[in-house]
Amino acid sequence: MRKTTMPFTRKALVTSALVALAGLSAAENRLEGDRIATSDGDVIIHPINHATFVTSWKDKTIYADPVGGGKRFDGLPKPDLILVTDIHGDHLDAGTLEAIAGSATIVAPAAVAEKLPEKLRKQTTVLANGETKTVAGVGVEALPMYNLTADRLKFHNKGRGNGYVV
Repeated sequence: MRKTTMPFTRKALVTSALVALAGLSAAENRLEGDRIATSDGDVIIHPINHATFVTSWKDKTIYADPVGGGKRFDGLPKPDLILVTDIHGDHLDAGTLEAIAGSATIVAPAAVAEKLPEKLRKQTTVLANGETKTVAGVGVEALPMYNLTADRLKFHNKGRGNGYVV
């Protein structure tokens, strides 16, 4: 077997390129957005659209109502936890979830879990209104989420959807 050596300048150039690429990859996965200072580190909120946003705090990344296709989340950190609030297409998109979920835990009300493909259902923790559970190392409380005006009740029925406090 022939041993080859790389000249120092070429080795330095290759090493620099690898370091730059690693830095680029890390920068692509760093969440940018509104920062809210807390006594225990900043919370970053990255709005996407309507009910969809990504938030991070410490070492956790949480997606809320991810819809719009997987490409919409390219370059963002992978989720540790995904919160889905209701069954409508502006809150639940199984195709988007399949594209982005990876090994993340999904938290959803029963009505949402029933609509998920089997693979996603297996990684879903169902929370009913008023329940609290630690999921993926994050405390999650499910609150009732519904409309109050008669003409809007058809969109978010009382008892079906969840809001979340994390």
